[in-house]
Amino acid sequence: MREDSIMKKSSLRTLKERSIASSISKNNTYAQLLKRKRNEKRRTLEELAYGICSPSYLSKIENANVEVDEQYYQLLFEKLDIPYENILTNRNSQIFQEMIKKYLLYQYDEIQMIVNDAISSNTYCETELELLLLFSNIIRGFYEEAKLLMVKLEDLRNSLNNKELLFFVYLTALYFYKTNQTERAYQYLLVLCEIKYEDEIFKFAVYDLATEVFYLYGAYALFYQYYHLITTLEPVFLIAKRVTNHRMRALVLNASYTNILATEEMESFKTIIDLNDEEQRENYYYYLGCCYYQTNQYLKVLESTRDVKSARINALIASALNRIGDIKTALNYFDDLKLNNLGTEIKRYPQLIFLDLNMPVMGGWEFLDHFAKEEYRALFKDCKVIVLSSTIDPDDINKAKTYPMVLDFLSKPISKEMLENLKKILL
Repeated sequence: MREDSIMKKSSLRTLKERSIASSISKNNTYAQLLKRKRNEKRRTLEELAYGICSPSYLSKIENANVEVDEQYYQLLFEKLDIPYENILTNRNSQIFQEMIKKYLLYQYDEIQMIVNDAISSNTYCETELELLLLFSNIIRGFYEEAKLLMVKLEDLRNSLNNKELLFFVYLTALYFYKTNQTERAYQYLLVLCEIKYEDEIFKFAVYDLATEVFYLYGAYALFYQYYHLITTLEPVFLIAKRVTNHRMRALVLNASYTNILATEEMESFKTIIDLNDEEQRENYYYYLGCCYYQTNQYLKVLESTRDVKSARINALIASALNRIGDIKTALNYFDDLKLNNLGTEIKRYPQLIFLDLNMPVMGGWEFLDHFAKEEYRALFKDCKVIVLSSTIDPDDINKAKTYPMVLDFLSKPISKEMLENLKKILL
């Protein structure tokens, strides 16, 4: 499924049109819930209204055109086998905000608990549950499942109430951000940032995501604007961890101009952040390394990131080594990372390595010779290697087969079809 077929910006356009028309207002959620539940159970107006009210009056109730006595809701919901008392006690009208708050506080497990409780309560309609599941799938990295839900919800965009539409567009921007589609996330957030929000948590979530995306996109004026805005919002003290992350990004940008001042402030953050939190620890050392890199302190990049590893930190190290430009320094750096010491730090080992035969410093064959040694295989016993080469030499293919960890030999460039075939082999 092509990414550009997911949205076509229609829900984004719908949100913008409603915003311009000043129609981002509260909806009668009970009325809408009643209508949706009736349709889910395939009951006609006449069937549900019989013995309670006229079909025309029920239509007015469902469309929120009349003030309704609570007794009508009780009778109508109970005729749909939904105890009205359950709706009053189990249905959370702020469930979207509650999930967003859990996300902002990094309480990801609790998000799934909220979804499970909502499903079992029978007090939410299918559309609401699909929005909750979409959020959960994005947070857990189930992006294929998320895409399917996004396509379905996009087709229903005109039936979404204002709160649901805002939530859906926010989740779409979050999906694009999580799947590294920064430009698309940027376009969505430009619109989301124009909306006037009554709810502070929702506003903070939009501005928080916008600040991060604007930084990644290189829109630094917008980054500074929304970074300063979120520091003025009411939830800032509850969600200080995210503000700290934005402050570290600002320091990286400032390091190019203020040099030592920005770097010193970044170094001082070590005393206020929780280094036992793996995500916060990685963030801190990555941005500290970026500060050193911006101020041409490349050896300090290597020193500061020695005990913390991630894809982006590895890329930063590679850039620093390239700027140093000394092969001996690079070899000494990797020699210092003793395997036993490294092994005690790694929590998750790679399951698959794409290995280019033609690499600087250490070639692909030399890597395989080292990787085949017993001390490496003991730690990386489940790791497989895909050998890559720009030319297909039968001798190279036969040689690769002599290494037990080599799964396949592919020619560059890699195509989508190659990856699909590889996926079948691995699964």
